[in-house]
Amino acid sequence: MALNPKTMPKWVESHISTNDLSSTGQFLGVKLSGDRTIVLVSSDTDICYGILQNDPGAGEQAAVMKEGKCPIITAETLAAGNIVRIDSNGKAALHAGGGLVFAPSVRPQARLPKLNSTAQCL
Repeated sequence: MALNPKTMPKWVESHISTNDLSSTGQFLGVKLSGDRTIVLVSSDTDICYGILQNDPGAGEQAAVMKEGKCPIITAETLAAGNIVRIDSNGKAALHAGGGLVFAPSVRPQARLPKLNSTAQCL
């Protein structure tokens, strides 16, 4: 799915994708690998770098949203105002204490599993 310039998140960076994320990565949390390429978050302790906005193949440019509002795939039903984290599958999940806080959810949509969330990946 291509980026829509009308709804483009506020701050997007471009990096090379290590793996083929064309069918599995869009709107999931990603991290930077040791060689500064993009890979999916794979552990609850990974530091989320941002939310993948496109669907790159291996070696292609990955657009990563660092700040702003964007859809994100969720691991569970979330309500407005919930504090969420990125789980070991790169999905937004309810933050129940401990671990890394991701961002407050601002407007869950009826069409789960995507959520319009304010991302503050640091």
